[in-house]
Amino acid sequence: VVRGVAVRLLAENWSDEGLCGLLYQSATHDAHEEVRKTAILAIARTFKDGDTRTFLEELASPDPSHRDRERALQMLADHWPDDRTRELLLHNAASDECGTVRRSAIDGLANTWPQSDFKELLLRLFREDPESGVRYWAFELLKRYPADDAIRGALESCAAADDEISILGHAIRQLAAAFPDDRTLDLLRTRVRDDPCEFNVISALHGLAAIRHDEETRALLLDFMNDPTRDHGRSSVP
Repeated sequence: VVRGVAVRLLAENWSDEGLCGLLYQSATHDAHEEVRKTAILAIARTFKDGDTRTFLEELASPDPSHRDRERALQMLADHWPDDRTRELLLHNAASDECGTVRRSAIDGLANTWPQSDFKELLLRLFREDPESGVRYWAFELLKRYPADDAIRGALESCAAADDEISILGHAIRQLAAAFPDDRTLDLLRTRVRDDPCEFNVISALHGLAAIRHDEETRALLLDFMNDPTRDHGRSSVP
């Protein structure tokens, strides 16, 4: 929006106290989300002091706008990447009421502290978060960690009986990629044989083909190729 551009250009060319006060006013009270967003980013990038940090921390606490909380967390991770910010992001990742804020928090943690171990938090979010977007992003970030028993257990639980079809399908494929053994083969064959969901069967077939290039897999794929009834399974994913 035009007012947002004006805010950005003012911050890029002037950094006096009077402008700082006006930016704070826009960041907290403007009715237009894009103007608030631009003002928050401008404050963080132009006035890198203790007052700005305190302002962003207050904005990251339960604020009426989840978008403002996301931007505040992002700016804190970008400009104040210390233990205090890390603890704030951990708190929001675990308990913020908004899924997009939780996702933004775990993204900030993973990208700002890539050497830190957030595996337990990610496993919990992958298994338990009520929003599929958060679960999927936790799943993607878990790929950065060595495949171990804890990760395998979470993937197997999901692949066996998850209510979210897309998450289940991704778990099936990741199991095949990370744990290409007989235990995974048994799970994939069960999915192919018993699952009414076309998307899950397709994911399991991909996994089987990736793990086992043998006559049994070839015969199974030929059976599917020649059986037109297989194209009418229940699918929740286009």
